[in-house]
Amino acid sequence: MAEIIGIVSASITMVEGTIKLIDVVRSKNDAPKSFERIATYLPVLLINIRIIEKRQHSITEQDRSRIKPLIDSFHAYASRLQDLVSCCHQDGPLPTLQRYLKHIRSMVHQETAAGVFSHMNTCVQNLFQISSLQASDEQRTQLERISEEVLDREKATLAGECTGTSSYYNHGNAGHNIQQGDQMLILNGNISPSGGSAQTAYNQTNYSSSDKKGTSGI
Repeated sequence: MAEIIGIVSASITMVEGTIKLIDVVRSKNDAPKSFERIATYLPVLLINIRIIEKRQHSITEQDRSRIKPLIDSFHAYASRLQDLVSCCHQDGPLPTLQRYLKHIRSMVHQETAAGVFSHMNTCVQNLFQISSLQASDEQRTQLERISEEVLDREKATLAGECTGTSSYYNHGNAGHNIQQGDQMLILNGNISPSGGSAQTAYNQTNYSSSDKKGTSGI
C-alpha cells in the first residue's frame, strides 16, 4: 500500500510541475529554473499511470478507499494539464501542441525502454517549441540552452557516464518503484531495451501503431 501511495504522490508532483511550466509559458514570464526536471518527468508520469491502473485492481477494498483521494487528485491534475496545453494559444491549438498531446497519450502504450527514451526526447523538443513560440528573444535563448543541457545530461546518463537526481528514472518514489515489467528493464539507474542499445532502438522506433491509440485521464 505504501508503495502505491508513493507512486501516486510522485505522479501528482510531476503533473504539478508540468502545470507550472505551462502557466509560465502562457503568462510569458521567465522560464522556471525547474524546467530541466519538469521536462524529464513526463515519461515517468505515463509509466506511473500504467502502474497505478494495474495495481489499484489488486488491492483490498479498505486499501482502495484509503487511496481513492490520491487517485481523484491525480486525475484532477491530469485533466487540468490537458486543458492548459490545449488552451495555451489564444487562436486555438497549434500543430505543435497537438503533436505534444499525441505523444503524451501514446507514451502510455509504449512497451519498451526504447519507446520511452524516444518519446522523452520528443517531449523535451516539443516543450521547447511550445515555450519558444511565446517567448522573447532572451527567454528563447535561455530555453534553448536549458533544453540542450537536459538532452546532454539524459544521453550521458543513459550511456552510464553519470547519474543525477534530476534524471527521470531517479526521482524519489517514482524512480525507485519502477521495476521490471513488460519488455522494460530499469536497473541501477540504467535503462536498456531488450536486444539492443537505447540509441539503436530509438532510431528504429515506429510511432504508427501507438499514434492511433488514446488513453483516458490525459
